[in-house]
Amino acid sequence: MKLQFYPGSGTDYIEFPSTTGNISYTLLINYDGFSGAPVSQQAVKSPNQHGMSWLGTIYEPRVVEFDILLETTDLSELLDEQRNVLVKAFDVSYGMGALVFTDEDGDRFLLNCISNGKSPQPDTSKTGRTKTAQRYKISLIAHDPFWYSGSPYTDSFAFVNSPFFPFNFPFNFASSMSQAKTITNSGTRETPVYVKITGPIVNPVITNNLTGKVLGFTINMGAGDYMEVNTDEDELYAFYTDSGVEENGFPYLTAATTLREFVLQPGDNPLTLTGTGYNANTNVVIEWSDKYTGV
Repeated sequence: MKLQFYPGSGTDYIEFPSTTGNISYTLLINYDGFSGAPVSQQAVKSPNQHGMSWLGTIYEPRVVEFDILLETTDLSELLDEQRNVLVKAFDVSYGMGALVFTDEDGDRFLLNCISNGKSPQPDTSKTGRTKTAQRYKISLIAHDPFWYSGSPYTDSFAFVNSPFFPFNFPFNFASSMSQAKTITNSGTRETPVYVKITGPIVNPVITNNLTGKVLGFTINMGAGDYMEVNTDEDELYAFYTDSGVEENGFPYLTAATTLREFVLQPGDNPLTLTGTGYNANTNVVIEWSDKYTGV
């Protein structure tokens, strides 16, 4: 098991366990909050009702805590590492950071989180501190309680010229096309996607045949123009870049498209892409991270 915290400052990550020269960090056994997540039960009670009527369950922010031991060769080195490295790494003024958990099989999972206001908290007991070692508790809060695969996955629809014409045309095919691709979300929760469509293409529509949801546009995209969308409810956006000029992409969405509903469900998601006016330069890229309730 290994933990890496990437500060919001964008500086180098700090790793537990690790050893650099005379400075050593040990990850202790005492850790909590990695598996499962706190929930709130939503219920309503009517007058004279026995019990309550359940409405649903929502996940609450996740608190992750773990203990570390910092060891050096002398007190001066210990205090310097505490001030200039450890405390700085968890400084909340730098904003949201990320905790990366690597399990025994080498699989990596990422949690967007920030110090819970008391990290690193030194152990002030008689056994928590010596002249060359100090024990700390690290407490982090993740307002988005879900873990994500350590690196995003990327897939794309490949565009090729018609098999009946084994040479390149200097124009786009006017006929319509339909391409299929299956994308697998190996996580346990539905997950949003980032999509970039690069022209030329006319009226592209991506359909998730598992859910029936569509991501469609009414637009004639020229060569090199591109549409970028993010279906994450916390970062929802659509931008269209035409001849190098970026504009709002929402007006181009079809009436059947609800951006936040276009997600990948756990398991296989068969996708279909339709459109016209494409050629070998057309490109559609989909990026996502598998999403987990706990690790």
